[in-house]
Amino acid sequence: MLLLLGVLAGAFIGLGAMFYTLVKSDPSVGFAASSVLGGRVFSLGLLLVVVAGAGLFTGNNLLAMAWADGKITTADVLRNWVLVCLANGVGAAGLDLLVFASGHPDMNGGAIGQQVVRIALAKQDLGLGQAFFRGRF
Repeated sequence: MLLLLGVLAGAFIGLGAMFYTLVKSDPSVGFAASSVLGGRVFSLGLLLVVVAGAGLFTGNNLLAMAWADGKITTADVLRNWVLVCLANGVGAAGLDLLVFASGHPDMNGGAIGQQVVRIALAKQDLGLGQAFFRGRF
C-alpha cells in the first residue's frame, strides 16, 4: 500500500507541474498573472495528494517527529523514506512517459516543450545559495 500511495503522489505532483508548465507556456498571459495562475494550478497536485491520502516524500519527513518521540525505530523511518522516495520517482517517471507519448510537449506549436527547456535551463543557472533558498535544491 505504501508503494502504491507513493506512486500516486509522484504522479499527482507531476500533474501539477504539467499544468504549471502549460500556464507558463502561454505568452499572452503576463508574467505576474502566469506566476499566480501557475501556482494555483500546481497546487492541484498537492490537493490530489491530500485528498487521496497519497504518500509524498516531503510529507513523510514528519516521521522524524515520531522517531524523536521513540514511537518508531530509525530503521522504520529510513525504510519509509527510501520506499516513498523511490515510489514518488516511479509515479513521476510513469506520468512523464505518458505525457511524452501523448505529444503534450508539441502542443501550442511546441511552446510547451520550449517552456520545459526554459524552466530546466533557469534552474541549471541558479547558484547553490539561490537554489537552496528558493526550495529548488
